[in-house]
Amino acid sequence: MDPFERPRNKKGKSNNSITNPVQLNRPSSSEIIKDAKRWYEVQKSLTSKRPITPLVQARSLYNGPQKPDSGSRPPSAVSLGPQTFDTNDAPMSARSVRKSRLAPISHLPNVPAAPLMKPGSTPTKAEIRKIGSAPVSSNAPMKAVHGEVVGVDRQRSFAGDGSAAVRYHPTPPMRPRSQKEAPKFKEISSNIPRKQESLRSATSSESIPSNQSSASSSGQTTNDAETAEEALYWNQSVLPHIEQLQELHTEKNTVQLCKSCDQLYAALRNGFCFERMSSRRKTSLLTELYRLLRSGSSELDILCARIVLEVGVRNKNLSNVCKLVYQICRDKKFDDLFIKYQMISPMLDVLRDVVNPISKYENYEAFLYLNGGLKFLSDNKLIANIMYTSNGIGILVQFLNTTIGALDIADDVKKAHKFAESIFVQVCLTFRNLMNMDYKAQQSMSAIPTLATIIRNLRSEQELTWILSRIFSKLSMYSLSVNHFLAERSWPELFLSTLHKFSSLPEIVVHLALALGDLTAQNDQARKELFEHKSQYGPKGSSVSSCVEEMLKLINFYCNVDPESATIKPDQAQDVLIKVVRVIAHLSIGESVGPRLASNARCVEKLLNVLETHNIEDNEELIINILTTLNNLSYYDDGLAGESSDPINNAVSANRLRLVSLLLHLLMVDNMACVAEVTRVFGNLTKHKDVRDLLQKHKIDSMMVTLLDSGDRIVVYSACGVLVNISTDKDKRSGPISEDAVSKLTDVLRDFAPTEWRIGGVACQVLWNLSTDSSFNFPNSLIELLEKLQDYNFVSAHAEEISQDQKMYNYMLLTWKEHFCEFAIPLLRRLKASVYNLIPIDRKVESDISSTEST
Repeated sequence: MDPFERPRNKKGKSNNSITNPVQLNRPSSSEIIKDAKRWYEVQKSLTSKRPITPLVQARSLYNGPQKPDSGSRPPSAVSLGPQTFDTNDAPMSARSVRKSRLAPISHLPNVPAAPLMKPGSTPTKAEIRKIGSAPVSSNAPMKAVHGEVVGVDRQRSFAGDGSAAVRYHPTPPMRPRSQKEAPKFKEISSNIPRKQESLRSATSSESIPSNQSSASSSGQTTNDAETAEEALYWNQSVLPHIEQLQELHTEKNTVQLCKSCDQLYAALRNGFCFERMSSRRKTSLLTELYRLLRSGSSELDILCARIVLEVGVRNKNLSNVCKLVYQICRDKKFDDLFIKYQMISPMLDVLRDVVNPISKYENYEAFLYLNGGLKFLSDNKLIANIMYTSNGIGILVQFLNTTIGALDIADDVKKAHKFAESIFVQVCLTFRNLMNMDYKAQQSMSAIPTLATIIRNLRSEQELTWILSRIFSKLSMYSLSVNHFLAERSWPELFLSTLHKFSSLPEIVVHLALALGDLTAQNDQARKELFEHKSQYGPKGSSVSSCVEEMLKLINFYCNVDPESATIKPDQAQDVLIKVVRVIAHLSIGESVGPRLASNARCVEKLLNVLETHNIEDNEELIINILTTLNNLSYYDDGLAGESSDPINNAVSANRLRLVSLLLHLLMVDNMACVAEVTRVFGNLTKHKDVRDLLQKHKIDSMMVTLLDSGDRIVVYSACGVLVNISTDKDKRSGPISEDAVSKLTDVLRDFAPTEWRIGGVACQVLWNLSTDSSFNFPNSLIELLEKLQDYNFVSAHAEEISQDQKMYNYMLLTWKEHFCEFAIPLLRRLKASVYNLIPIDRKVESDISSTEST
């Protein structure tokens, strides 16, 4: 049973025999507070359902309303392996760009003759020394320098069984990358044979990069000098794990590789090796990790990528690692691994200190796929919570600001905007996923200025605008967002110009209109700024609001959408109309905006046309929003000076008879929300006598009496308001009395007054008007009830019982005094006077009213 539904006896009449009417179906204190809040909110603003964006099950890089051309996307990351990682990935400024490889030398070099040895004989040290240091003529080509590899190969050549003669096959000379780099390269090459520890710590003698190359590929400034304690820790705690990885990789033991890799990460973390690591150490570490990547185990790939990201790489290596992480993120079953191995923080740290993410293709590709991976992971509520606790919002905002700044200094503006737009799409989708955590979404308010800058600079990008409109509609749900939006420079232009540009795309319009409706729901300053803003797309030199003009254009466009259209579906058009009308409804609440909006004849005419062409069965929310808007606009009727005077500057009142004719059939529908809004409109329009005459002609006064039995407080309140206006005419009082209105109003006082004194006050006003009719009769229980409801001790005890705090208690007493006693006290005096015939009723009426006003 509904808590506000009145109990009835078997004959269907209200039970009036209860001695304590206040305890009849009394709701709990929490229900009273909730209903009180709902009462005032519903009078001011409209709530609307959020548009539902279908969840894309398959994780893909782009999934907006219109995907960009495939040619503008980066290449697919499906062929990643150890060979794709470059340990010599130096910065572009440190070496010249080589367009093609060197062609092999076609001639055979002249090799100095070496003494032949007999088969099976072992060379002496002097012979070995003689071979290794044979004199070279000035005309002979330079021998290739292989560092330690040369020494190993030459030792292996003498370790044979002596069955063949010793042969030496020189390779083409290894030329330096640039003239500036040649001396450094010779110095490093000459020192390699003397560094035996480098051979021990390197994972492969076939691809040992130089210290300079390792430092450049790591992307960090490194210091080769290390303390004795650091070297000891590396050799004792880190190096054994690297050597173990080499052995396990040969054995293809994936389980042990994952365990050993995790232990390696712990050793590096405990020894603060990520903060201080020489380039030589990084080279040996990264080389082994690159060999383990793409081993077939996603868990091992995550463990290796975590260390690589913590060490710090850039350019091609960073791009390849981010592609690998992106591929793993595409499968939801691996989300738990990212949580288990705490992979989110290293991924966010890559974005923390970015200088220019769109300076070159490698950087763009890396950050595109990294943010794409974060977008997928943010679908997971647990990972989204981790991102919040790791200051993910702040890091993403900083990254967006850095990218925006990079656009201002870009040489190729078109290319930079193309790169930035692709990255913005991924980051903004991550934002939107994070906002699904409603209890933490308010932390995203700091991103509003940055997001506004993006949509202002890249408004032409359809998918990006669609994502940002979704973010705005989500943020606008929270009251804290209003101040952030109002602080943004020319925020109305941001919304209106975007609506104008994408007016034919319902998926964008519906979100922006929803955001505008939320911003103007409770803030009068927002209503004023939006209404008074002159948009660059608005009518030039016109006093008409640019916002209202844009809303009317949208209404006209989506009302005329072809039902057979393949681009705009009927439900999409209806949803847009609901949100747009909601904006107008909230604008009409403003004290300074409402009267000016009520005088806009085009606006009222458009609303009436929509009301005529749409039925309540298929368009319930739209019809209710229109009725609420018309009710708000009909409130501003200052032209009523007499019964025959015409309204001034109010388009709703000017079309009142047409509006009443449209609303008559809506009272018959089985929709209590619609009936409530219709009665509220009647409550404003019945100030005019021609409206009251038309309603009496169609027996609407009898229908209002019937609505007094409703359990809906708003319906009862609105019905009492209509009866107050109708009963001001003497010739219209007998109708409600004949419909047993007095008994029903007594029940209203008993059931609703103790918890909502406003309803009790308006019920007393109806009884006051009806009491002047000769056919007026009232039960004796009415006097007893009014006396009890005016007893301060009873009201105070009841308010204390249902109130949860002092504020609620004071509110109950204030509304009792201002909205109930002001009308109940004169009514009680009149009823007592009519019973005991103490003085004439007419004379007492004036005395009671004057005494009530004086108090």
